[in-house]
Amino acid sequence: MAIVSVVGRGFVQRSGLAARIFHALRDVNVVMISFGASDVNVSCVVAEADAERAVKSLHQEFFGESR
Repeated sequence: MAIVSVVGRGFVQRSGLAARIFHALRDVNVVMISFGASDVNVSCVVAEADAERAVKSLHQEFFGESR
């Protein structure tokens, strides 16, 4: 298993942010999701084999490029 996190300020105030995360991870089997109590991160547990694909998908969604 691997933990993939999206970090930034104001998760609660940003409408649609969770939808963008879930959309980016639509082809990845997400085992668990945790919204941080401090309002700065969302973490997902995925299979280790899916971790790189999850990170690339999230990067594409939020930065428009794949690394």
